[in-house]
Amino acid sequence: MQERKHYSRTPITEALIDIQVQLPQEVKLDILVQVYSSICKIIYARCLPSSIPRF
Repeated sequence: MQERKHYSRTPITEALIDIQVQLPQEVKLDILVQVYSSICKIIYARCLPSSIPRF
């Protein structure tokens, strides 16, 4: 296997995705927090409490 190079100015490895939608009025904030938590657990296998939005 080829050895990995070390770059002094590596490219960005993370990105922010901004998704904006207009939801029906019956969708409440607590439902969105549950969806966010589920996605976080699937992707990261754990969810940091500080990353869950609180309003």
